[in-house]
Amino acid sequence: MSSLPPATDDARRDLGLLTGALLSGTALAIAALLVPVRDRLDNANVAVVLMGLVVLAGVIAGRVPALCVAAVGALSFNYFHTEPYGTLKMANGNDVILTLLLTVCGLAVGEIASARARRAAESAARALDLATLERLTLLATDSSLRITWTRIREELERVLVAQRVWFEQPDAVTVGAALPRLDAGGVHGVRVHRWTGDGFALPDEGVQIPLGADAQYGRIVVDPCPNRTVSRGACNFAVAAVALLAFAVEHHPSESSALLDP
Repeated sequence: MSSLPPATDDARRDLGLLTGALLSGTALAIAALLVPVRDRLDNANVAVVLMGLVVLAGVIAGRVPALCVAAVGALSFNYFHTEPYGTLKMANGNDVILTLLLTVCGLAVGEIASARARRAAESAARALDLATLERLTLLATDSSLRITWTRIREELERVLVAQRVWFEQPDAVTVGAALPRLDAGGVHGVRVHRWTGDGFALPDEGVQIPLGADAQYGRIVVDPCPNRTVSRGACNFAVAAVALLAFAVEHHPSESSALLDP
């Protein structure tokens, strides 16, 4: 029943930086290794090879690594394959144009590749979430409320990148009652939405998700990890999962005390 948790933002960022560094080094090495044959090799071919590394960086690691590889590739091309060699000066107008095209086209293609990779990752995440919701629906229908709540809590922690998720009764006077509300329309009750570079993060103070219409059964409180991107799809999944929990509570009212377990 369990699903694999996604890599954390820090892990993805570290992987992107490592990939960018390795491919930047590769771009520099290729430009240097082609020096002995530069008199016989059209430098446009060198530019195409370096642009391919930019595309690879965009596909594997995203926009920022692609930017780093494009910058290193353009400087390496300029230094090793444009006259006067061994400097960052260019005496030929065509070389200037080619270097600029390498930079601009490399960045554009890297951005396109990065966007395509993001869409593919989002599509895979949606497919995983749909399959998980199907399993949770079966649990909410056939299993005890305790089992259903345990699994739904695990999934909420996963998709919302939360440190902790817990239930509070509707009449409980706690800080959770004043937290911003998360529903199908997004997060309500905050004026500033923080962008993390890849998407928006949940408020540092946390959010509450109403359990049942007008929170008639209580609320689910989420304590998120700071500065972690939470996609709109993840928020929609969380709201749907809590709706399934409300369904389970409605059909197992005698077991509602199970939600209070730590």
